[in-house]
Amino acid sequence: MSNRWKSNSRKDSGVFLRRFKTELIVGFILGAVPLLINSTSQAELQAILQSLLASAPILNHGGCLLTIYVAVCIHKKIHRLKSDRMRDRFETIYKVTAEVGTSFLTLLRTGLGAIVGFLMIAPFMDEAPISLNHWLTTALYCAMTLVFSASVSLLHDFLMTRPTRSHPKNHIRL
Repeated sequence: MSNRWKSNSRKDSGVFLRRFKTELIVGFILGAVPLLINSTSQAELQAILQSLLASAPILNHGGCLLTIYVAVCIHKKIHRLKSDRMRDRFETIYKVTAEVGTSFLTLLRTGLGAIVGFLMIAPFMDEAPISLNHWLTTALYCAMTLVFSASVSLLHDFLMTRPTRSHPKNHIRL
């Protein structure tokens, strides 16, 4: 293996690991802060967790929207649209799918923060202490959510539109 590949691999893994810090901070602000502020009892903790964690149908819908966004991005990268009108229409489609498709990332980050907040609060709840096995299982779910959230965030950054050369407008109309 050449040195070029080793350095690229090390650089890519560093970017991925640095993304963990960003995802944890954003997740903490979105999910853990409301949980820490509003839960003083076991019942309040359960109510806040239920409101912060998205239900299965919402997660499935968000996953479908993310899939549509990725498909539109792939189409945009592969196909070159020749007419100005088609390019403008596709750009509108792209902008809408980018806004809607990345909402799944917000759901992931909020869920990650809620899990982190739960892991912080649960050992100190007086009414029903959490078992070590349950805490470790939840910590494993938190790690998996963190990896998935960082992956989706990196995918979003990769697929995001970058400033490119502007296409010259075709002034000749037939």
